[in-house]
Amino acid sequence: MEDYEEQYEETLSIKELCLYILRGWRPLVIAVLVGAILLGGYQLVSGLTAGEELVMTEEEIATAESTIASNETTISNDQASLTAKQSELEGLQQTLADYQATLALAMTAESADAEMIVTILELNDSIASTQSQISSANQSINSLNNEISSLQSTNESLRASMTETTSTDVSLKKVVVYAVVGAVLGFLLVCVVAFCRWFFGGTLRGPEALTDRYALPMLGSVYYPYTEEQEKKRNKIDRLLDRLSGIEKPEPEKEYALAAAKLQVLGKEGRRLMVTGTLEKQQLETVCQALNKCFPADGPSAFAAENPMRDPDAMLQVGGCDILLVEGVRRSKSAEVDELFRFLRLSQASVVGTFMV
Repeated sequence: MEDYEEQYEETLSIKELCLYILRGWRPLVIAVLVGAILLGGYQLVSGLTAGEELVMTEEEIATAESTIASNETTISNDQASLTAKQSELEGLQQTLADYQATLALAMTAESADAEMIVTILELNDSIASTQSQISSANQSINSLNNEISSLQSTNESLRASMTETTSTDVSLKKVVVYAVVGAVLGFLLVCVVAFCRWFFGGTLRGPEALTDRYALPMLGSVYYPYTEEQEKKRNKIDRLLDRLSGIEKPEPEKEYALAAAKLQVLGKEGRRLMVTGTLEKQQLETVCQALNKCFPADGPSAFAAENPMRDPDAMLQVGGCDILLVEGVRRSKSAEVDELFRFLRLSQASVVGTFMV
């Protein structure tokens, strides 16, 4: 008791924490799968929904197809008109060339009588008229070309829209990435919850808890985290993780016999052994009866006493007995154990060790 320091630091074992988390591998697997399915499914549904929003109705598709057919007919007619205009333009250009050649001959004639002058003037008028017709034909050709280009562009746009409406915006790569992110988030969520339960649970985390916390010798432990039914359901993964965590199925008779032998060596002669702790008295009596069966007839005797912090009679007997603290893993509250141990230290009680159940 003299080595106890009231100011202690809560220790954090990374290995112990990791093994504690891994021993709950089933929730980990479920969380990873659920996270992957939720986020991956969300991305998949989002992509499908985005594609469905672009789908045309049957009426819109029929209207688009009708417009495309009408535009193609107009384009065909315009192309025929364009060919005719181009032929007409070629004829006008040939006529213009003939007029210009005739005018050149007339202008080089030596005799320029009145009839020749009239002919020259008529040729000039014909040339001007032909040039006007050529200009008009060029404008018509340009207009037809523009109309054909516009109709072709409209048809291409309608065909592209109809093609896009039949596709969906689903990327397998995005779905996989979202699934991986969801799996990681599910894994981290379970790890955080397990850490909070492990570190902030407020109960003794393992059989060595009192040894680490108060530097008390552990005389024995019959703690085992599985019932008989749970033991049957354990698989190779559970057994491997238990071995790594140092959890082995105890032999109660052997543990009680060893604890009784240690108590006979450590206890003071002639003093009774008080079996106490923060657990219910019925559990303390079970341990007490098992120890008494292992003591020799002329050896020490043990009796169970409720937590002295809750029982005045037990509190008054602390000074005249050797004390065995019996606590339960994941059942005894750290705050209550601290309070009891602080009282035992102040009362200079003889605490010979601990026993974990």
